[in-house]
Amino acid sequence: MNLDSTMVLTILGIASVIAVIIVLAIYFERRRTAQMVEYGTALGFTVQQVMPGELDGFSGSTQVMNTGRGRKAHNILRREVAPLDVVLCDYRYIVGSGKHSRTIHQTLAIFRSPRLQTPDFVISPEGFFSRVGAMLGWQDIDFDDSPEFSRKFVLKGSNEEAIRGFLTPERRDLLTTMDRLCLEAFPGCFYFWFDGKRTPPDKLQGFFEKAFSVYSAFAEPAGEHETAG
Repeated sequence: MNLDSTMVLTILGIASVIAVIIVLAIYFERRRTAQMVEYGTALGFTVQQVMPGELDGFSGSTQVMNTGRGRKAHNILRREVAPLDVVLCDYRYIVGSGKHSRTIHQTLAIFRSPRLQTPDFVISPEGFFSRVGAMLGWQDIDFDDSPEFSRKFVLKGSNEEAIRGFLTPERRDLLTTMDRLCLEAFPGCFYFWFDGKRTPPDKLQGFFEKAFSVYSAFAEPAGEHETAG
């Protein structure tokens, strides 16, 4: 076998491996989509082709929806029970460039309600939001009476007094139970996810329930009791 033949066989072998990887990736993504629909509809969600337009005003202000490039929300599910509107979705974006680029995948829960009268703030493990906060001149907000919360999370926002008043010990205790939590809150809405992690479809109910527990803790009291069921 001459050199040219060896090179051709090598190229064909590499191309075959790449083709198999692509086919498997497409297969697993399609299977995930089908499972997200199955588990989501069992929770009372409906499938959406695009993100609801009502979120446009919030998404334009979030760090998570404006980071990197190639940003895409997919496997979008929505559930509306007045006054609450919930969206669950997979979300991805690309950071870095060239051989240092990488795609971030995560599952988001977005809660929108007039009962969410929260100040603007972000909570995350050490990482992206730390750098963003530093660029904006925000300092990490610590609580002397919640050392575990302050050790676990970076908390930043433009109105420290309002944030301290809102994040009561009970609310901080709840958030402390959630490892790798990321949260962006605004008056009327919050975005909830776990850093760099997609939720397996069969764990979607547990993910939703954790996000709903945050909503229940953050929301202003109402005349009627709301449940995650």
